[in-house]
Amino acid sequence: MSAKYRGKPKRRSQTVGNFDYSTIARIDGSHDWRNAAPGAYVDYKARLRRGGSVRYFNFELAKEIGLIPNHHPTTLNSKLEKAITNAFGIQIINEYDVTRNISYPKKDIKPNVYMATRYLQAQHKNKTGITSGDGRSIWNGQFKSKGNTWDISSCGTGVTCLSPGAVEAEKPIKTGGGSYAYGSGRAGLDEGVSTAVLSEILHSLDINTERVLAVIEYLDGSAINVRASKNLIRPSHLLNHLKQGNLDLLMSSVDYFIERQIRNDGWEINPKSPVKYNQLLEIIAKKYAEFTALLEDEYIFCWLDWDGDNMLATGGIIDYGSIRKLGICHHKYRYDDVERMSTNLFEQKQTARYLVQTFAQLVDYLNTGEKKPISTYAQAPIIQYFENVFKRAKRDSMLRMLGLSLAQATYVTDNHTDKIDRFLKIYRWFEKQKNHKGYRQVGDGINWAAIYSIRNALTYLPKHIHQQENEMDPQSFLKLISADTCPKSLSELNKHRRSKIREFQSAYQDIINVVQNKKQMNFRFSELIMRANNENNHNIVTGDGVIFVTERLLRSRKKLSRNQFLNIVRKFIAHQAKRKPASSNDLHKPDPYADQVLEALFDLVYTSRHSI
Repeated sequence: MSAKYRGKPKRRSQTVGNFDYSTIARIDGSHDWRNAAPGAYVDYKARLRRGGSVRYFNFELAKEIGLIPNHHPTTLNSKLEKAITNAFGIQIINEYDVTRNISYPKKDIKPNVYMATRYLQAQHKNKTGITSGDGRSIWNGQFKSKGNTWDISSCGTGVTCLSPGAVEAEKPIKTGGGSYAYGSGRAGLDEGVSTAVLSEILHSLDINTERVLAVIEYLDGSAINVRASKNLIRPSHLLNHLKQGNLDLLMSSVDYFIERQIRNDGWEINPKSPVKYNQLLEIIAKKYAEFTALLEDEYIFCWLDWDGDNMLATGGIIDYGSIRKLGICHHKYRYDDVERMSTNLFEQKQTARYLVQTFAQLVDYLNTGEKKPISTYAQAPIIQYFENVFKRAKRDSMLRMLGLSLAQATYVTDNHTDKIDRFLKIYRWFEKQKNHKGYRQVGDGINWAAIYSIRNALTYLPKHIHQQENEMDPQSFLKLISADTCPKSLSELNKHRRSKIREFQSAYQDIINVVQNKKQMNFRFSELIMRANNENNHNIVTGDGVIFVTERLLRSRKKLSRNQFLNIVRKFIAHQAKRKPASSNDLHKPDPYADQVLEALFDLVYTSRHSI
């Protein structure tokens, strides 16, 4: 072909074949929160942190956000890796760098600035959010696609002036120094991988949570962990303005939050209505009640507290540093945060209730311009509404775990709440049984171990009744539910346990009979068994299990290509997930060493299944 017919070559920067990764570069620090909450953040210039490689990338999430096309293969290539590291592999130029006139190559300095947002944190002496917030994180920006707006943030990008360590030191701190608590500004590779695994599993359980988009690994063992959610605003982002008595900033921040939720999730709030804040309060109360009930039922410890720091304002999980998926109902487990011990599993409800009470104070302040004491709202109607929604959510969840269809569960709830409450009471009795050893130190806190895996009964009892047409004998029942933490003395029958087991089976059968005898319910035992088995997954990794799995993964990574590593993580999550990810051929490719690693991960899940 002659030169005159070749034409001008097309620029193919950051493309492979037909894939263009320029969309990732659109995440450049820009964010609407700046306009909604001026002064509620600290802006930082940033530079490329060179030497990073992508250890994990969430292809499913990237497709959902719109960063890569749906038909993109679930394999990492050099151009995609470069796009990820260029966009997210950054470190802030903080006060320490500025005061010492440390210079960096101009080509490494990003053109825009990035926010470290201010919000309440209980570990700070100042309880109004002036000096606290993102201590080692920045907001990379937002991404609008497919009718949704996504927030992207990164942890491990350098120490900010909002870090507890920087506040304690009362001077700028060097990133990576680590002389003060929370003062290094770095994040760990293990932290990123474990969060990626657990957040995807919890997402499959329909739990509202931030998710890990990418983990960028560095030679010193640190990482930059990139997280995404449709809304990363925490209650503490709003409550700090309430604590400061800044009505204007509170109003603009809440208005931003409302508009975001209307666009993203279709919250039924009229932004022009004079009662829009009351509408918000009702939704918040409902979301928090349902979220807390789900945490209880799935045995998920999430440190909810007065400052609203460890949850999403939409009612979900953020910051996996103190999140634990408990294998059984270890309701006495408490996380040790050095200066204080956390709430436990059953105390989470009261903390969520107090957050709703605080939002009642916030809404009244917005409506009237007068900030009244928090005690004014202890008996507000919204508190009773929270209690009612929580109770309904617990009933609905239990009927779902029993394996009832939606129509069957609705019928029982509408007509036989007494039977549900009777079963819930005896179910809770088994959940709360503990060993005789009392509190013991565990890796990150204390625990008084529970002893019964009562959800086993929800899976195997319907099979037994269907096949044997009678109750399970008490000894077999006790053996079925006794966890690894149960000492021999508590796994043996006595008169009291025999009575409780009979009460459990009687209450269970009462609910089954209600739908079995109602012809319109189309009851089939085979379908109940299938749904109960699906709802009560015994293979879900625990908090300890995630630690062990992450350690095993990272020990193996030097013998694996990055795509092999990614495929193992995806296979493991798919095995754990209640809702399976989209099928992909690479999940089924034989790979002897990778399969060996995966089997080792499954063994770790099994051996730690009853731990915290």
